Amino acid sequence: MTELLQTDAKRRKRAYRPKPPAELAGELMDIGHARLRTSQSLGHALEELCRHGLPELPVVDEEDNLVGTFGAEDALKMCVPEHLLWVDELSGPERLDELGKVLGPEMKRPLGDVMLVGGQSLTVSESTPLGQVARLMVKNTARLAMVLERRELRGVITARKLLARMLGH
Repeated sequence: MTELLQTDAKRRKRAYRPKPPAELAGELMDIGHARLRTSQSLGHALEELCRHGLPELPVVDEEDNLVGTFGAEDALKMCVPEHLLWVDELSGPERLDELGKVLGPEMKRPLGDVMLVGGQSLTVSESTPLGQVARLMVKNTARLAMVLERRELRGVITARKLLARMLGH
């Protein structure tokens, strides 16, 4: 009988294993992620988007406070006049180079003057568990999670990097 109790106690001891601590956003964030500044020109912002091949980049002010994001979709919205969206058929320019000419006069303007401030940036803290970051990214259909300390941008987590960590890469 005592043997049976000892075996049962050993089995329970082996069965109880504390969970490892959750990985946190601060451990996965990319602190070297490209970012744009409100003082940089729209032309520079577009070059950076193309160079990095990312759908959007965080935009910060001179103190590194997050102002919002700017992406390819934002640039396209600047090219297509709003009145063309009111009709079902495109009755305006059909060639991309014609749409691109709309940006010409704006290329030297500071990004802070032409972008929409705020928007739908997903923000988390360095202490947010990565499981929670994944859930928030899905819920908010976000490609990027901005990691902030107060309002200062500390780093960025991309959906691609989060997926790679989930898969053990």
